[in-house]
Amino acid sequence: VGTDGTIKLPTIAFGCVHKENSVEFENLVHPSLVGLRPGSLSLVSHNGFFINHKFAYSLPLHSKKNNVIE
Repeated sequence: VGTDGTIKLPTIAFGCVHKENSVEFENLVHPSLVGLRPGSLSLVSHNGFFINHKFAYSLPLHSKKNNVIE
């Protein structure tokens, strides 16, 4: 945690997966992706029972200046 309260995660990427059963997705060496859609592989689907099938998220704006999410 930085002195300004920020948390840096340099190896984390946020994005969308359009084909979660594609060959590219299945063969990732370190698949550090969290599915947020309601598909069968998503975090929401796997934890639906525990969260009463309700889930919401919001990603802040991405700063092009320093390549971080602020």
